[in-house]
Amino acid sequence: MATNPGGQHRRLIRTIIAQWFTAQRIIGLDHVYRSLPPDWYFELYRRGQADYSCLAAVVIPTDSEDFTAFSGPTSPGGVTIHYPVELHIRHRSYTPGEQDWADDEDDYDRIYDALKDCLRASGRALGRPDVVLQAGVWPRQRGKVGRHTGPVMVAASAVDRAGVLMFTVTQNVLLP
Repeated sequence: MATNPGGQHRRLIRTIIAQWFTAQRIIGLDHVYRSLPPDWYFELYRRGQADYSCLAAVVIPTDSEDFTAFSGPTSPGGVTIHYPVELHIRHRSYTPGEQDWADDEDDYDRIYDALKDCLRASGRALGRPDVVLQAGVWPRQRGKVGRHTGPVMVAASAVDRAGVLMFTVTQNVLLP
C-alpha cells in the first residue's frame, strides 16, 4: 500500500506532527489538535485538579513545491514539499496571582522548550522517515522560531499565555 494514498499530503503531515508531539508525553501538554480548533477546550483535557493545562494545535498556512529531477529510465523524479508549520500553544494557569505569574511563565517555557527538544536528533523525521525528510532543521539558520505573548486574565481564576513555535517540515514525494 502506498505511504499516502490519494495525495493527502497536508493532512498526512498535520497528523504526523500531532501524533509525534503527543507520543512524547510532555508533562503538562494535555492535548495536541491536528488542526486549529474554533475554541480551546481546556476543560475537556485538563488532568484532575492540576494548576496548569496546555494545549497545542498544528497549523500549516502555506506550502511550496520544488520539482526534483532524477536520472535514469526507472526514476521519473518527484517533488519536495516544504510546509512552514505553526504549532499554536495555549497555556492556562488555574492559580493566578501576582506572585504566580512568573511560575506560570516558567511552566509555559518548560513545555515550549520540550516541544523544541522533540524536533532535535531522531525527532527531525517525526518518527516517519518514510514520509518526512526533515522537521525544524531547514533552513539551517532560524530552523525553529518562537513568538510569545504575555499573560491575559480570562476569568477571576485563570490566566492564559499563548505562543507559536514555527518550523519547516519537508516531504519528498516520488512521482508515479
